[in-house]
Amino acid sequence: MRYILLLAILGLGAHQGRAQMHLNNREYLEYEGVNVMLAYDFYPEGHQGGVGVIQHGQRVATNGDLRLEPTPGQWQPIPKVGKRVVDRSTGSISVHMEYPDETKDRKGFNPILYPDLHLGYTIRVVPAGKAFKIIVDLDSALPAAWIGKVGFNFELYPGVLFGRSYYMDSLSGIFPQQPNGPYYKDADGEWQIKPMAAGRRLVVAPESDRQRMVIENLKGGALQLIDGRGKHNNGWFVVRSLAPGGVTKGAIEWLVTPYAIQGWQASPTVQVSQVGYHPLQKKVAVIELDARDKKRQPASLLRIGERGEYETVLQAAPHEWGDFLRYHYLQFDFSSVRRSGMYVVRYGSVQTNPFQIGDSVYVRNVWQPTLEYFLPVQMCHMRVNDKYRVWHGYCHMDDARMAPVDSNHFDGYIQGPSTLTNFRSGETVPGLNAGAWHDAGDFDLRVESQAETVYGLTLAYEAFGVDYDNTTVDQRKHLVEIQQPDGKPDMLQQVEHGLLSIVGGYKSMGRFYRGIIEPTLRQYTILGDAANITDNKFYDGAGVADDRWVFTENNPGRALQVAAALAAAHRVMKGYNDTLAGDCLTIATQVWTNTKEMNAGQRVELAAELYLTTRDKLYAEFLVDHSQDIVRSIDRHGWVIGRVLPLLKDAGLTSAVTAAMKTLRDSIVARGKRTPYGVPYEPNIWGAGWDIQHFGARQYFLHQGFPDIFSTDYMLAALNFILGVHPGENTASFASGVGAHSMIPAYGFNRADWSYIPGGIASGTALIRPDLPELLPFPYLWQQGEYVLGGGTTDYLILVLGANQVLKDSILAQMRYAAKEGLLDKYYPADIDTLDGGYLSTFSYDFKPVGPQDKMIVTQSRHIWSTSKAAQFYHDSSYIAMARHGFYFLRDKMWDAQYGGFYNLVARDGSPKGKIKEAYGNAFAIYALSAYYAASGDRAALDLAKKTFLWLEKHSHDPRYLGYYQHLEQDGTPVVRTAAMDSRSDMGYKDQNSSIHLLEAFTELYHVWPDPLVRRRLQEMLEIVRDRIVTSRGFLQLFFTTDWRSVSYRDSSEQSILQHRYLDHVSFGHDVETAYLMQEASETLGLKDDRATFAIGKKMVDHALANGWDNVLGGFYDEGYYFKDRAGCTIINKSKNWWAQAEGLNTLLIFSELYPNDPMHYKDRWVKLWQYVQTYLIDHEHGDWYEEGLDNEPQRRTALKAHIWKGTYHVFRALSNCIRRLNGRQTSGEGGDHL
Repeated sequence: MRYILLLAILGLGAHQGRAQMHLNNREYLEYEGVNVMLAYDFYPEGHQGGVGVIQHGQRVATNGDLRLEPTPGQWQPIPKVGKRVVDRSTGSISVHMEYPDETKDRKGFNPILYPDLHLGYTIRVVPAGKAFKIIVDLDSALPAAWIGKVGFNFELYPGVLFGRSYYMDSLSGIFPQQPNGPYYKDADGEWQIKPMAAGRRLVVAPESDRQRMVIENLKGGALQLIDGRGKHNNGWFVVRSLAPGGVTKGAIEWLVTPYAIQGWQASPTVQVSQVGYHPLQKKVAVIELDARDKKRQPASLLRIGERGEYETVLQAAPHEWGDFLRYHYLQFDFSSVRRSGMYVVRYGSVQTNPFQIGDSVYVRNVWQPTLEYFLPVQMCHMRVNDKYRVWHGYCHMDDARMAPVDSNHFDGYIQGPSTLTNFRSGETVPGLNAGAWHDAGDFDLRVESQAETVYGLTLAYEAFGVDYDNTTVDQRKHLVEIQQPDGKPDMLQQVEHGLLSIVGGYKSMGRFYRGIIEPTLRQYTILGDAANITDNKFYDGAGVADDRWVFTENNPGRALQVAAALAAAHRVMKGYNDTLAGDCLTIATQVWTNTKEMNAGQRVELAAELYLTTRDKLYAEFLVDHSQDIVRSIDRHGWVIGRVLPLLKDAGLTSAVTAAMKTLRDSIVARGKRTPYGVPYEPNIWGAGWDIQHFGARQYFLHQGFPDIFSTDYMLAALNFILGVHPGENTASFASGVGAHSMIPAYGFNRADWSYIPGGIASGTALIRPDLPELLPFPYLWQQGEYVLGGGTTDYLILVLGANQVLKDSILAQMRYAAKEGLLDKYYPADIDTLDGGYLSTFSYDFKPVGPQDKMIVTQSRHIWSTSKAAQFYHDSSYIAMARHGFYFLRDKMWDAQYGGFYNLVARDGSPKGKIKEAYGNAFAIYALSAYYAASGDRAALDLAKKTFLWLEKHSHDPRYLGYYQHLEQDGTPVVRTAAMDSRSDMGYKDQNSSIHLLEAFTELYHVWPDPLVRRRLQEMLEIVRDRIVTSRGFLQLFFTTDWRSVSYRDSSEQSILQHRYLDHVSFGHDVETAYLMQEASETLGLKDDRATFAIGKKMVDHALANGWDNVLGGFYDEGYYFKDRAGCTIINKSKNWWAQAEGLNTLLIFSELYPNDPMHYKDRWVKLWQYVQTYLIDHEHGDWYEEGLDNEPQRRTALKAHIWKGTYHVFRALSNCIRRLNGRQTSGEGGDHL
């Protein structure tokens, strides 16, 4: 139990609690760290109700109430609860109770047999200094027959008492780990365990300040300390005193003094996923503080090194979220950290368990335990082996006899006046001793949980193609071998197992069963091996009538629900078990035809699944005709209809559903804001885990069906909640055996061993009303720790597999993050130069401005282009303002007002640095201005783009040999190359780089200014690049004389070649980039069937893959050369620069679509290239890409991140183009937060 002792030096009077027990504004008693509740909860069978005590954050006592037995169990009489009365004048709380409760007397879900006793009484809790009194007043004196039987019971939570001591008057003892005798028979002949002690004054755990509590009986007889486990395995320690005869007022009066540590505050709890996070997902640790804790400390994320060292990678002041339940919450967002590894979060002295950040976080050991352990262990009618272990033997092979008519059994099983079949009560119904799973911590078979499990597994198999095989299932031998593959997909074997029971029952009875359950409570409550419940022999009038009972019902809604599961299961069983598949469809259509429901909306799910299975227009017409039913219950039907809507192609239905989906989304968003966990969450007596994972699984399907409306945020937040980000000090993963800390023990059939079943999912953190979230490490609280089949299991599988799909397996998701958060958000607005205009050029590896910040026309233009395109891509006008800022700098500072054209380089303030101008830089200005005009409609930008084009036409264009001169004097006169120039200089040459970017610029310009001259020059540049610059081998020649003779040193020595490598080498990055630019130009020109351009482009890409591709890690090398005396192309520079990999991503994805079956395997290369980029180029900590891949140049990790040759252009163009293609649309890259 967590607590903080405020040292005397800080002042013990600093705490805000009063100096005695008092009634607080939440209507319970409070003193320091002690809380006393009365009748806020009433769930006595779940050890939650009556008078309860929370001591230093730990619930230590509950169920303070009059009971008719010393240690009552689940089916014993409980009183009817009246109204709580809060008396602020006395600071007391009271409630009136009475026996019997007519709503439970032989009625309801678990009927209780009440005795002939009418007893009314009032319980009060009253402050008494630092203690409180429990006072019970009877409405009338006890009947004589009940004197010595009715007593006040107060249950002590055993989980914190084992090994603790107690005093009862002068007697002392230890709270034992197990119940110990002796026993005695009471007056009714019932065996009872003898009290551990009796006396007037009980001191509990005197050695512990956190747990010490004194209970004194002020009136009547002795207190008894009884071990409630002696009667019921799930019992608690009970303190009891008998109500005396002949007394009404003050029949019971106790003084209870829980010790309160002065100044106690709950110590902080840091809640993180016990499994971890994918690098791309939002990562927020929730920090839970005592509401009185005003101290704030920084939160830190630390990476654990291989040698045990802790590296602080992020430290920040957490965000103040606010108050929820009894706590105050902070949030620590570490989403920016994406580097793989093991981490902890630390807040003050509190540190979390280690968790992983990595691409494979959901790939192993998260969903598999559910499929390879929990589902097999729950299989009924099987022996389940696990190496040396037998989870359970053959069980229930004698299922099942028809239930007695007119019977209200237990656990919600009711049989009406008819069996609704041809079978009489007591007759054995064939076909029921195969298949099915035990429902939960008990062993019954509910048809809804069977159908939900079949349905969920079917949807998971369809959505994710899970062919995982780690279990042997032999239906003929009724045998399961865990962790022993048999060559068949485990998920399909489990679907089959569930269907054998559902279909078998239907074929025997002509209807679905309601459920199958033990005939006696003694059998029902068995803990351990299910093989011990029955003798596995059919009862035939002789032997033991221990066979389970099968119940039936007339429930149209449930029948339609089960039929929907069968209709879906047909699809996955087809080709696996065709006979069973046929039965599924036959039954589903029969139910469709024969069921008479009151609400047509109950058919929606079945109609959708039957349409997906059969494509029969009957079901489509039903869905279209019942659009109002669908919309009215969109929260129920939305996830289903989203899967079928695209196939229906009905505009009216689509419009109505889409509008309803937006309303649903808005409701979810609003509810999600009410808690610090980002999901709709309303705590209750039962843990909310199953509901939240159900919500999360549905969010997956809603996201798939309506990605523009539903993001993945809520699905992932739901998963985080299940895996540890939930309220309370116990941050266990609800999935047993999953994560660093998980639900162990739990409420499975092996709970008596304080054990667990791997992959079982508990309901999780419950609420002790009004405000304590509780998840006790105790195996007998079903409302917190029970496993369950149906959605409680399969929703978890869908949630984890869905997260893995949208994160780990979706390159689209990674690219979306890399483009926005990883690139644009790092540059903009950080590089906006608010002092001198334009954009800052140079940033350190961690994005700090460095150096003089000279500005080059190429870089400034590229930033204008990127922000203009981002404005269109994200529909975000803020980028327009950023682009306009750059446009003004080009227009006002970089344009040569005297001679025209753009300066190549200026100082930060815009003053020119050098007089030489370049066609290359002016081409980028055209490219940027055209894009800015397209995004903004600013005519001044288009005018300047035209002006630049005409300036190049006048000064740079070569009318004789065509193409453009690259280098120009300030007045526009082309620079003529002379023999006096350095042979390694490119001055005076024409070149491929300016040519391909003029091609690029004219393509962009022609979109906004389709002028005939622009078209002629665009066509001209396409032909020059394609037909002159590309060599016969399929790579670009880099430099040329003015008459287009290539500059080659191939006939020179190797030393000379390497000295002149700048002028003559194979540039693999330019080759793949140019293939794209040529295709883009051809399409812009509207050239029909342009086989020449596409063939040359393919040749270039194939050449780069054959000669410049790293077959081991992926990625394109920088430079190669064809030496005359060597075979093939030799790599002369193994660097893998960022821009070449970006262009490679863009081009390879295009070619994978153009040539999907090509032996060059463009798609596989594209995937491998992205993996390379993710591993060696993207800086997951500081953002953007390193200039070169770290596999060959690890020193680049701390090199400049941006400079005059490196910005956002290559990466954003590549990523935005890839996102469009992957997203399947050309108009929007964002479309909401979907992946």
